[in-house]
This record gives sequence, C-alpha cells and structure tokens, in this order.
Amino acid sequence: MMLKTSYRKINPGVNMYFVTLRRMLPIIIISTVAFLLVCPAFFMVNADLFVDELSKEMDGYYLHSDSFIWLFNNVKFNITQMNVTLTSIACVFAAIAPVIVCTINFSFLFSKKSSDFYLALPLKRTEMFISRSLASATATVIPIVLSFGAMSVLSVVLPHTESGLPDVLWSLAYVITVLLLSTVISLLFLACAGAVGDFIISLLGL
Repeated sequence: MMLKTSYRKINPGVNMYFVTLRRMLPIIIISTVAFLLVCPAFFMVNADLFVDELSKEMDGYYLHSDSFIWLFNNVKFNITQMNVTLTSIACVFAAIAPVIVCTINFSFLFSKKSSDFYLALPLKRTEMFISRSLASATATVIPIVLSFGAMSVLSVVLPHTESGLPDVLWSLAYVITVLLLSTVISLLFLACAGAVGDFIISLLGL
C-alpha cells in the first residue's frame, strides 16, 4: 500500500482514490450487472408490462405477437412507468449501498493496527478522508448512471406516449441526491463512532 500511494509523481490522494476504487471493483461490477438486468434487460423482456393501454391492441392483435417489428411499430411504451420503477429500485440502492461501501472503506478506523498503518501513509488525514470518500461515492454512482443512461436511450429510441427523457434526467438527479445524502450521513456517523457496533446503533437510531 505504501508503494501504491507514494511512488507516482501525482498527488498521493489521487493514488489512494484509484487504489480504493480498484478494491471496490467487484462491488461495482456486481451492482452494475444487477442494474442493467433491470434496465434495459427486464424492461425489454417484459415490455408488455410497460405499454400504454391505448396501444395494446391493433386489429385484435396483442403484444404476445411473435413479430418484434410489429410490436416496435405499433406499440407505444409507457416510459413514465419504466422510469418510476427504475427510480424506486435505484433509491433503495442509493440509500443502502453507501452505508456498506463507506463502512468497508473506513473500517480501518475501528482497528488500532489498521489505523496505525493507514495513518502512517504519506497522506494528510484530509487527503485520506477525501480520496476514500470520493471513491465510495464513485463506486455507488457508476451503476446508477449506466442504468439511467440505458433508460435515456430507451426514452429516445422507443416510441412512447410522453416526452420521457426530461423525466429520466430529473429522476437521475433525484437518485444521485439521495445517494450523496446517504454517503454524507454514513461518513458523519463513521467519523463519530468508536466501533462498528456504535455505528450500526447510531444508524438504527436515525
């Protein structure tokens, strides 16, 4: 760890940021795959759940047609309903994931041996805090941005009943706000807690 954060000429805090983010790679990959399975995968496979009632049939022909071309040309997708579903899932993730990720990245605070090691690195405590905090936020925001990016593409490409892109972008801003608030609260309690148990009790009390 000492070499990884000190051998480059750039700011050691930047090195710490990338080292921490690399450690979070499995979490990033798993959460990103999970989000992409919801959007666009689930939305496209279960397209009949997100179609405007007025567009469900044409000449008595329902969505269970074998022709995707017919579905694409004659069905209007309810982008608003898709967006609400994705936003609900993303908000739950944005509220819980930062707590887990921040706890992992700052767990060294609850071990004397680990804290001695990290605080002995050639970084100021402010640099340590900022770099690991930003890495925690980045690890949780990547899957959300990618999934909402796919949602934005769907809102532009698919024929739909309303102008969906502005709503999708507003929802993305709302979810990121929830994520940032959860991250700040988690960091505040982690900084004040003397042990993991105290941190959990404080969160439950909140």
